Amino acid sequence: MPRQNTLFIVTFLLYSVLTSCATLGEVEQREIEHGIYHLYVPDSYTSESDIVVVVHGTVDAVDAVELANTFINRWTDFADSTGAIIVSPAFDRDNFASNNASFGAGGYRGLFGREIDADEFLHNILAEVNLLAPVSERRFFLYGHSAGGQFANRYVVRHPERVQGVILSAPGRYAFPEEEVTWANGMGRLTRSISWPGDVEQNVDIEPDPEGWLQAAVLPISIVIGDEDTSPQPCRAAHCSEPLRISTDSTTRLAIAKKWQGDMNALAASEGQFGRVHMEIVEGIGHSSAALTPASREVLINMMEDRVVVPGVVGIHASRAIRVLESASLQGQIGQEMLSERPPGTVISQTPQAGSWADRNSRIILYTSIGVSPPPDRTSVPDVVGLQSEVARRAINAAGFTPRLVFVDSEVRFDIVIDQLPGAGEHLSPGAEVRIFISSGPDDIP
Repeated sequence: MPRQNTLFIVTFLLYSVLTSCATLGEVEQREIEHGIYHLYVPDSYTSESDIVVVVHGTVDAVDAVELANTFINRWTDFADSTGAIIVSPAFDRDNFASNNASFGAGGYRGLFGREIDADEFLHNILAEVNLLAPVSERRFFLYGHSAGGQFANRYVVRHPERVQGVILSAPGRYAFPEEEVTWANGMGRLTRSISWPGDVEQNVDIEPDPEGWLQAAVLPISIVIGDEDTSPQPCRAAHCSEPLRISTDSTTRLAIAKKWQGDMNALAASEGQFGRVHMEIVEGIGHSSAALTPASREVLINMMEDRVVVPGVVGIHASRAIRVLESASLQGQIGQEMLSERPPGTVISQTPQAGSWADRNSRIILYTSIGVSPPPDRTSVPDVVGLQSEVARRAINAAGFTPRLVFVDSEVRFDIVIDQLPGAGEHLSPGAEVRIFISSGPDDIP
């Protein structure tokens, strides 16, 4: 073999070894064809680590590379605690129209790019990341704020098979599940010419697959938005139904988010599936990526632990409520029945509450109505709090119920009933169990 060829091969192999591993515990800026991205691989990285893609919004006065660096640094402590790899692409102005929506039909917001589409740019980044820090699971979690949230929204309906969960932090535009509305606001085919900086003309012909919206609707998707994010947003196709408008031609990010959530979950329901798009409304916050990041982190932790959002079933019949919970991978259990003006069998409260996170297949207790008056076979539970355990036990027995004694730590003196469940005055069927909580006494009693 010629000497120069041998030298080239040795040099190439040495370069490959030196560049084939990520630097642990440091934010790296890396460049590939068509752009730059930032990467953070924590010291706790393993082949089982999750990948989290963090997509920046836009600030006119800030360069995209600098902004991507700002965004990734908000997630490094999260990566350290969870072992997740954080990737933050920089969608620059010239190639992806990051801070000028007039270029490229919104640029990276709609997955457009001058030389390579924004979604393909991300795919190329992830291909390199998998060489630098290989993981066993090729799907990833996706987070984006504002314009980055628009990217994340459009990405998940075009590539639902590639993501494990999505957090949409206060986007102002969405791709709605409406076939008559053209991309990037709907499912319809888009054919147009796009002008890029430098007098570059680009002809695009995009025909999204409507099946992507259905697949996305059953993925864990959380919209995280502040309750004060109410500045006017111009109406766009599919975004601005009459009840949502704050004027003849404007609405708010909050109103648009609620509409997209409802439309996506309705789409899933129309196909007999359970829609998993939910919303976290953060009190006292406006349109701020930094202020919304803590809530986004909490949501992502729940997604990574494969927990599910508890649906609201108050107001529907218990039998239907149980079916809804089963479709959400939860178990409904009938708990206490209560007097209520609602029809018998209607769920009047639930524990845990709607919108909270729960482990898959965990139990959701449903409290149901027995109507405005108890059935003839129901009797009232006596009040036994404050009595000695034996006196309380006899009182419960005398009322026709089954007492169950439970000793608990308490500063109340030993053998005194400190609580009961169900409470005094509730109406139960004969033989129903009543738990009596009895003090085991202060710890300092000799």
